[in-house]
Order: sequence, then C-alpha cells, then structure tokens
Amino acid sequence: MTIKNKLPKQKSKEQYRDHILRKLCQDESRAVELCNAITGSNYSTDAKVKLYDLESSLVWRYNDVAIAVEDELLIMIEHSTSVSPNMPLRLLSYATDILYTWIVLTEELYSNKIFKLPTPKFYMLYNGTEPLKEKTLKLSAAFETDGGENSLELIVHIIDVNYANNNEVLGKSESLNGYSYLIEQIRNHKKLGLSRDKAIQAAVKHCIETDVLAEFLKSHYEEVANMLNLQYDQEAEFRAIRKDAREEAEEERDLEIAMSMLADNFALSTISKHTNLSIEALEKLSNEAELKISLQENGESSLQYDQEAEFRAIRKDAREEGWEGGREERDLEIAKSLLQDQLSIEFISKHTDLSIDEVKQLEEEMSSRK
Repeated sequence: MTIKNKLPKQKSKEQYRDHILRKLCQDESRAVELCNAITGSNYSTDAKVKLYDLESSLVWRYNDVAIAVEDELLIMIEHSTSVSPNMPLRLLSYATDILYTWIVLTEELYSNKIFKLPTPKFYMLYNGTEPLKEKTLKLSAAFETDGGENSLELIVHIIDVNYANNNEVLGKSESLNGYSYLIEQIRNHKKLGLSRDKAIQAAVKHCIETDVLAEFLKSHYEEVANMLNLQYDQEAEFRAIRKDAREEAEEERDLEIAMSMLADNFALSTISKHTNLSIEALEKLSNEAELKISLQENGESSLQYDQEAEFRAIRKDAREEGWEGGREERDLEIAKSLLQDQLSIEFISKHTDLSIDEVKQLEEEMSSRK
C-alpha cells in the first residue's frame, strides 16, 4: 500500500463517531485481549463479547467505549489527556444508560427474583504529558457529607498507557501497546519539527513498516488520520484554554492582593514592586475603590464599579484546568518577594491564600537554597 498523499489535507472539525480503540475492539479477539490486560482476567479468545454502541445512547460521548466479555462490563474512557474529578459522575450516567438500554428487562424489575447483571468495572486510559497524580477517582469524593456504608460508590481506576512509561498493561495487550506506540511516534515526530499532519503520516508509515498494528492501519488509514487530526485539534484547544485561564488567574490574584494592601495603606511603590501592576494601574485601582466606597456610603448603586461581581464572573467562566494553578503560583511568587523584603509571616499569610505553616515552609525552602 502506498502511504504518500493518502492523508486528507482538510482539518475537519467533524465529530468522528469511531475512534481508534473503539475500532480495534470491533475485532472480538482484540476486545478479549484488551479486557484481560486491563482487568487481569483470563478469558479465552472464544469468549462471548459485546461492544455496546454508545452512539445511540442518550448520554453518548465521542470518546467512550463499553465492552462486555461474558459476565464483566468494562467501561473505558479512551485517550484521555487530563484527569477530571467528575469522571465517576459521568460514568455513573453512562453505566445506567447502558444497563437500561441493552441489559435490564423492565418487566423483571418487580419480580421476586434477582435480575443478574454483568459486573461493572470502570477504567480510564491516560496518556497525557503531565505526570499522573491519582490512580483512582471516587464518586464519593463529590458528596457533600460522608454517605457511610449504605451510600452509592463508583471507583474509576486510572491506567497510564504512555508508551515511554512502560506500564505492564501494555505488555499484556498487543493492540493497546501498538496504539500507545503510535501516539508516542506522533509526539516524537512533532518534536522534530514536523507539522501535525506530517507527524501523523510519518508515524503511521513507521508503524506499518515496523509491523505495529500494520494490517489495521493499512485497512483504516484515512479513518485513523482523521481521528488523530480531531484528537490533536481538541488537545490544542484544551491547552489554549488552560493557558488563558492561568494567565487570568494570575492577573486576578495581583488585583486582589493589591486591593488588600491598599486597604492597609501600603505605598503604591511597595505594592507595585510585589505585583505585576504599574503605579498608574494602582492609582486607577485606588481611585475606583474609593469611588465604590463613596457610593456605598451614600446608599447609591455600586454598579459603576463592582470588582467582586467582576471577579465572580471571571471565576464562573474560567473553570478549566489552570485556574487554581495560576492563583497558587502567583501567591507563591508574591510570598517569595515579600519574604525577601523581610515582611512578617503573618502579614504574608494575611494578604495571600497561604497559611502560616505554608509561608514558614516556603521560608525554610528559600533558606536551604542559599
């Protein structure tokens, strides 16, 4: 098969309904192999397999795939590059939808006999570039109070499938290992300076030449290219959102700390030194704050300047990853600057979100580096 010029030149945003692992799992032997590798089970290649079509589900999402092998129901999130703490909640709705769409017989629900169900097991396959911090996610982490023994629980096991990390699961599944290797090759080619399209083309060609998922890639080349193009479109978008959110968070933190220091009558030059705000910006901020106080004292509307409302709107619109990281990072930078000027630990804690203990620890770390 000639690979050259086979890659589509368009950068479509179309939602391709199949993705690579889902396509691989349409082969029942691959589905059994994958289930054995992830769950530690030992099903034979002739085990009964069912791939549930989440596309026709009411809560279908592009990345989801569900496989049933004999008495186990395996639900996976394919190719997730970030860890969302809300994944157990999402999977709860998926599992319920799958059970009631394809498995549960409504007329049996009120019978005096137990209606047997395949055992649900939940996994997330992670191949993001950031180090993996959690190995499990629990639904109960979202509960307002401790539910106790009679509460609902759903646990998601996270598996790092980055090829470079050499997870033992990859050695148990040729399909998953091949998929992981393909993604790794794309990243490597991009590091060499190739465009996304050319990196995908080069990686697929390399895998075919080295007999990694060769037959699969030959048969589904254009589909795979389109899936990967969409995948990297989304990853670029997510990175941009996180970057913007981090920058917004840092800017907001400077404003908040400046307002706190202004309230304590610190000199504008001192505040400017420890934030990214100019003297001119601080003068404007001080004047606007005075105007707001004056309006409130006179019982007039403070709609002309409502910083708190503005901050609330920013927080609401910037829930993406990076927000909290930006605030924390800015607090640490400002705290270091204040420590270098020998301001008290209590003062620094008052004007940042850092606790007394955290400021003390930061001071010790700075002292140890001298």
